[in-house]
Amino acid sequence: CLVTGLRKTNTGPILDPIEFKVIRKELENVILIKLTGESSKKLIDRLGNLNNNSAFPPFPQQLYNFLCDYKVDLDKVFPPSSDIPKALEEIHARRNNYIHSAEMGDVHRYIKDFWRLQVITELLILKVLGCPDEAVTRSYLSKFGPIDQE
Repeated sequence: CLVTGLRKTNTGPILDPIEFKVIRKELENVILIKLTGESSKKLIDRLGNLNNNSAFPPFPQQLYNFLCDYKVDLDKVFPPSSDIPKALEEIHARRNNYIHSAEMGDVHRYIKDFWRLQVITELLILKVLGCPDEAVTRSYLSKFGPIDQE
């Protein structure tokens, strides 16, 4: 919600949701005529994605771009020389695996993901409120454990 709500370059849906609802219903009917079973259900479930502006990158990239727009100091949250966009993709992939498949690998990795996302959210809120970067000290962040290490 923060990413899509505060993002300055949010371009919104392609069509007005009311207009798209009519087209979506027609597409559902065509799919149901042409396909049966699980494949028709899967396609119908994804129809809502058609109205998303294709200019939107995948969510982890949107998040990274958004945090860069607000100049959130991510070096406090990830180990030095981290590929932060890749790290956000990995966090998102683990989240999807857990949410959609009810599978969890290393519990400590998930806890660190949670802490990192919590700190990122706090840093973002402080940034939006005008708090200077130097006001957030490493001692404050240490309550989350060594999040800037692997």
